[in-house]
Amino acid sequence: MKPFIEKLGTIAIDVVETTPIVFNNRLYRLEYVRTGYQHNRNIFGKPYHRLVDITTNSEVTYCAENHHLGSAIVDSDTVYVFAVKERWGGDTISVFYSEDLKNWKTQIALSLPGWSIFNNSICKTDKEFIMAIEIDNPPEETGIPFTIRFARSKDLLSWELTDSACVYAKDRYTACPTIRFF
Repeated sequence: MKPFIEKLGTIAIDVVETTPIVFNNRLYRLEYVRTGYQHNRNIFGKPYHRLVDITTNSEVTYCAENHHLGSAIVDSDTVYVFAVKERWGGDTISVFYSEDLKNWKTQIALSLPGWSIFNNSICKTDKEFIMAIEIDNPPEETGIPFTIRFARSKDLLSWELTDSACVYAKDRYTACPTIRFF
């Protein structure tokens, strides 16, 4: 017998691209808050990312204003948030990072002029970090949009693309990468 699944609704409309993380022994959810979110108009009126404490269901902090389609990872005592700069299909991924969830630093993680970047996801291997990146341009890298390309980093701040043969997959739609562990 198949299990019964009851649809109970959603957390919120226009709060999307969520990533669960554990930081300082607490469970959080990174959320990408779109401009159209009904409560956003009263806060910023522009896209941003927030961390919600799962136990209290309250927003703890926010970052990555005017960035889109974010993901998060924790390494050691630091939270890292990666998001596409300025617009969906932008060519730059920024990284925001904090050791206390109050003070955030930021820098460019990956800049790919002429590319169109969307969702991303990061995991740690035994040697490095791997980022899966959803793209739909340039055509020679994408094949059939949307395609997943990969980048690697030793420190979560400096990233380099892997060889163009490291792709999933040019022959069909393969959007929305999610990698949590290796």
